[in-house]
Amino acid sequence: MTRTTLLAATVVAVCLLSACAELSYEDGALVTRDDAIVGGTPTEEWPAVGLYLMDGGAHGLCTGTLVQPGFVLTAAHCAVGAGPDDLFMIGHDAWAQFGNQYHTVASAHIHPDYTGDSWNFHDIAVLRLDEPVEDVDWIPVNTTRFDHTWEDRWFHYVGFGSDSYYGGPGSGIKRETDLQLTEYYLEIFMTWTQGTNTCTGDSGGPALVDLDGHWYVAGVNSTVWATSEGADSCAGGATDIRVDHELDFLEEFFDPYETPYPDPEPEGDDDDGDDDAEEEPEEEGDGCECRVGEGSSAGAISSTLLLAIVLGIRSRR
Repeated sequence: MTRTTLLAATVVAVCLLSACAELSYEDGALVTRDDAIVGGTPTEEWPAVGLYLMDGGAHGLCTGTLVQPGFVLTAAHCAVGAGPDDLFMIGHDAWAQFGNQYHTVASAHIHPDYTGDSWNFHDIAVLRLDEPVEDVDWIPVNTTRFDHTWEDRWFHYVGFGSDSYYGGPGSGIKRETDLQLTEYYLEIFMTWTQGTNTCTGDSGGPALVDLDGHWYVAGVNSTVWATSEGADSCAGGATDIRVDHELDFLEEFFDPYETPYPDPEPEGDDDDGDDDAEEEPEEEGDGCECRVGEGSSAGAISSTLLLAIVLGIRSRR
């Protein structure tokens, strides 16, 4: 499928539902509708990726990622349903009777520019846990700017949503899959791979990227889109919020440049400890310590995509 075709296909884009299990009443009786990654593989890995239970699950379930010992990254549209009994569950099976850890969410912070309208920009939120999680390896956020070297890059997705179709069954089991980058813009990027996609309930989950052998959260899963009119959106592609574009927001809560990974050993060090020559200073802007600015090599979102988003995206709840 060409990029032009993918771009045009967003005219039937639809948002991920924020909940993979919503509560409703039929004939006066309480009914739980179970809404994982389509074409994904169940996994017990990625302990940092867990379930966000809004108001203890009464307002639904989303996916989130532990990006610091005391902070979880998720989608803003998930945190809209935040309540005093919010929990972050660490485990791989929400329906397991034993083995899951539940951590109280002290507060939920939605990006101040998120409006929840059809544009869906800044669909990102930070959950502050009541106590830091010290026994789980957290995954840092990506601070590297997208550029042409990212074209056709693969991202690893992990989530707890529906495993079949939009609004379908299969939620509560952690699954994983890989999707390939098709387009990226100032605030979002899009992925698509035949036969697999994120789905209802994977909202807020991570699009993970492998940089130099280490994993980073490059995106927050926000929406899904269909490849043709009338097709199921979970059989299409995904749209994610670019985390590297939201660093100013994240810095209000934690240092997004901090990682749990060891610093690389400098090349050319002498075993005897003597400095044989002075190192020449790097030119300004060189190296990997540069922080991401507000620009984007891809430029502004094209008018075609903007129109597609306006026409195609529907409410999550």
